[in-house]
Amino acid sequence: MIAGRRAFTRVAPMPLYRETTPPAPLRPFVRCLWELVADPAERCGGPLERVLPDGCMEWMFHVGTPFRIERAPGVLERQEHALVGGVTTRALLLEPTPDAWVLGVRFEPGHGWAHAGLAARELVDHVASADHDPWFAEVTERLHDASPDERVEQLGALLLARLTSAPRPRRPARDLGRAAGLLVEGCATVDQVAHACGLSPRQHQRRFLDEVGVGPKHLSRIARFARAAELVAWTDAALTAVAHATGYADQSHFAREFRQMAGLTPRQYRAETHGLADAFAGSAPTSHSF
Repeated sequence: MIAGRRAFTRVAPMPLYRETTPPAPLRPFVRCLWELVADPAERCGGPLERVLPDGCMEWMFHVGTPFRIERAPGVLERQEHALVGGVTTRALLLEPTPDAWVLGVRFEPGHGWAHAGLAARELVDHVASADHDPWFAEVTERLHDASPDERVEQLGALLLARLTSAPRPRRPARDLGRAAGLLVEGCATVDQVAHACGLSPRQHQRRFLDEVGVGPKHLSRIARFARAAELVAWTDAALTAVAHATGYADQSHFAREFRQMAGLTPRQYRAETHGLADAFAGSAPTSHSF
């Protein structure tokens, strides 16, 4: 059995992270709306923050100074103000800025790509600028001008207008979105969701690549890793117990896949101070819900 959550002694400032349930019409498509505000004591040039894969697409709007992202080892690139992030298969390394203020939309698996006008498979492990899109630019400007207390509510209203007025995708994604959600939650196998969708394995693979960005087996691996990473970070459970609880064949399989996706071994990750990863888990000690 996995033990309860453990308390952390932190040696670095913790960002304030808040998330809220979206309006009811958005819930089939949107997992949450979130807001991240950097600790004012934070300084550039410190350790990079590690954000781990979770199988979801994100839209992000910087109303403060945008983060920098590591595009290659030692190469940091300033982000644009409006961004679309695809499904990631490895950790994203960010350098927060002292006055960072980011609002975001975390979509349910299989959603977000069509309304961004970008192909899901082309966004894998990529954060693309959306500043050229008039709607994204307008949203960024309106959020910047809004009072801090109104920003998340306004983002929800603007997003609802976007999703309800935009043309529907060529193929309805709801059935595939539900299938992807079952994989992410660990409630079904790849074969079970393919059967439930009434698709052949080849059709199932192609639709996942088109609408999620990665195949169903790859999404299932990402989801298993995300569950394991949360247990590594938030419990004192033995790593062998974590591997067993999350369905890895053995400890070496667990360690190999963890290093591939996190860039660290499970033991290294547990020892690391990872403020953003903790915050995006949605249950960090300093997180607050609306």
